[in-house]
Amino acid sequence: MELFEDLRQGTVWEVLGQEGQQGAAKEREIGCFTTAPWFVLAPRPQNVSVSRPEEPRHTMRNDFADYLKGSLICLVVWGHLIQYVGCQSQEIHYLDPVFKAIYTFHMPLFMAVSGYLSYPAIVRDELWPCLWRRFRQVVVPALCWLPIYVFAKLLMFMGETGSITDGGRAFHSWLVPFRPGPYNLWFLWAIFAATVVVATLRKFRLDRLEFFLVATVAMLFAPEGGGIYLIKFMLPFFCLGYTLAKGDQIRIPSTIPPLWVAIAWGFGIGCYWLWTPDTYVYTTRMWPAPANLHNIALRYFAGVVISIIFVQTLFWIYRRVKSPVLSLWGRRSLDIYILHILLLGIVEAFVHPGMDSPWFSWLGAPVLAGILCQVSVFAGDWLERNPWLRIVLLGRIGTGRNNAPAPEPLGGPPMKPL
Repeated sequence: MELFEDLRQGTVWEVLGQEGQQGAAKEREIGCFTTAPWFVLAPRPQNVSVSRPEEPRHTMRNDFADYLKGSLICLVVWGHLIQYVGCQSQEIHYLDPVFKAIYTFHMPLFMAVSGYLSYPAIVRDELWPCLWRRFRQVVVPALCWLPIYVFAKLLMFMGETGSITDGGRAFHSWLVPFRPGPYNLWFLWAIFAATVVVATLRKFRLDRLEFFLVATVAMLFAPEGGGIYLIKFMLPFFCLGYTLAKGDQIRIPSTIPPLWVAIAWGFGIGCYWLWTPDTYVYTTRMWPAPANLHNIALRYFAGVVISIIFVQTLFWIYRRVKSPVLSLWGRRSLDIYILHILLLGIVEAFVHPGMDSPWFSWLGAPVLAGILCQVSVFAGDWLERNPWLRIVLLGRIGTGRNNAPAPEPLGGPPMKPL
């Protein structure tokens, strides 16, 4: 397949944005949730010195990467609609077949893409500049949006009850068991934590699979509170994506024999069949107790196998049906991830399908997911007009039209698009 051939030849994903009439370039990578409107495929430098890595050259946009991220962020919104609207936040959503299919792989694949995307920034920058940039791109928005989400939830409770007092009581009942979830943008924290681990290991020239494995196993014994169990789950996928981009230990093959494709599908179906409510990381978490080891192993295995199946299937679809809308959502995936939470609360207040309705899971939720994605893009465009809001709420650092860095020279022959 052309996709695998291009990736096999030692390539990395890099983010390059353009603003202003003169096309002043800005570079602002934050993993899979890119804030830049251009996404390109560039040759990975060969024989690069570890101490002074050569910066990848930007050549041309790769639309399939946007298409992939757009599809994944739509799945994120789709899953949240099933959970919070279709199942009304009841734990029966763990039994929903569509929800289960989405949650077997979508966040692991998103994190692997994030690791792949993060490779150029990690090898280019020194440790502290790299971490400081990533902190401003993902942690600052996560911190700033949390009080906004909580205050919006308070207003929703007051509107539903029609009373400040009753709304305050309902809000307090909601706040007491508050745990990591979409309302505090846990995925952004996971991206930052994974960047810290990988960039630190690279500082000491230990950014290899064997050391990533040691870090993953060691993390399993860390405390689970504060959403750390989610970071435990995501870390190896980020490392895997980074290693694929690095290309010195594992690479994507140029072609996949039909037999291997059939085996992958067989394993994927088996993972789906074995998946139970206890397999979700939200229910049994990541502590390596003997009774939980099979759940941890199944999460990791399913995340890898079903991600491979999804990427391969999506590329087959992409070559036949290209979607500018999906590509747009991919370019604005950070905006959608952040902003759809507020929109989700509005939908939750006004849309009341039958409890655990299969019609909503299969038809209503994907339609609403598309609407929320597009509205989030429009809202992100509006927020970006303010130079302060774009920094603190969207992680747009160094993106002002008057202070964008000068474009870097491009070199090398352009690569063919996927």
